[in-house]
Amino acid sequence: MSKTLETLKKLHIPRDMSTQNADHLSFIDIMLGLIPITVYNIVLQKVVTYDLADQIIDDVFNQFKLFLHTHIWKERCTAVKKWETENGISNNKWKKKICNRHLTQ
Repeated sequence: MSKTLETLKKLHIPRDMSTQNADHLSFIDIMLGLIPITVYNIVLQKVVTYDLADQIIDDVFNQFKLFLHTHIWKERCTAVKKWETENGISNNKWKKKICNRHLTQ
């Protein structure tokens, strides 16, 4: 898992980048399901029909999301849960701290 986390740290996710250009999408844009137009055009050149291109891109995107969920998200959730348990933190304590913090501000 630490190797995966190190890889994610190296991932450049620009926060101030405008996404008006369909060829310059951020990681977050792609996670939301936006596909760079150049990628779409490459797939379209290989398969000729729009329906097949859409299906291929949908399948690839779904596999990508499944990979992230299986190899990153689940491991991260398990590690966070273990850390919370080791430090005596339960959901109720998190909720209580957040509620108290908002009430005192």
